Amino acid sequence: MQFESNPARDLASVWLEIVALWRTCRPQPGIIRGMAAGYIPSAPVLPEAGGVLDQGAWLHHAMDVLDMAETQRRNERLK
Repeated sequence: MQFESNPARDLASVWLEIVALWRTCRPQPGIIRGMAAGYIPSAPVLPEAGGVLDQGAWLHHAMDVLDMAETQRRNERLK
């Protein structure tokens, strides 16, 4: 696919900030040792104070969209 201009330049800066926030909040891959090895995923960092339900619904949706796009990109790379 070719674009006449870079699509990232057409985005408002707030959306680039959301992508940066998503990258910061994603769980980092790591090794969990001991009895929990392989069973407990590393927890993501939340952008707002409180728990998961204290985060804005729009932010959850935005991060879900970015997670799906990342999964699709990863799957295409494996083909």
